[in-house]
Amino acid sequence: MEQTMKLTLSGKNKIGFITGTIEKPLEGSLQSAWRCNNDVITSWIINSVSKEIAVSLVYRGSVKEIWDELKERYHQSNGPHIYQLRKDLATTTQGNLSVEVYYAKITTIWQELVEYRPTDKCTC
Repeated sequence: MEQTMKLTLSGKNKIGFITGTIEKPLEGSLQSAWRCNNDVITSWIINSVSKEIAVSLVYRGSVKEIWDELKERYHQSNGPHIYQLRKDLATTTQGNLSVEVYYAKITTIWQELVEYRPTDKCTC
């Protein structure tokens, strides 16, 4: 889900809202445009999670705060799922699949494993 959301935001030139590179202007006419974009992205995120989770996100100030909260809360390692993905990767064979379908299947497993790779947080 994280990659899908990032892809969507990147495609709409709004990824800076979750990375923090598009900060809220302190004053001026851009503040209104920033707030509008922030609200749109907030609604996208809230509409993509369950109602129980959405309730805790509504009063956050910015998309970055929402994104960071969700990432901290839910971006945890899932040992059994990682094990299953690695097992699937090791045991998947082409069999009767076309090269394209086999490649897509393997690539999907690889990408899902990448999602579980811990992110480096430098505190230098």
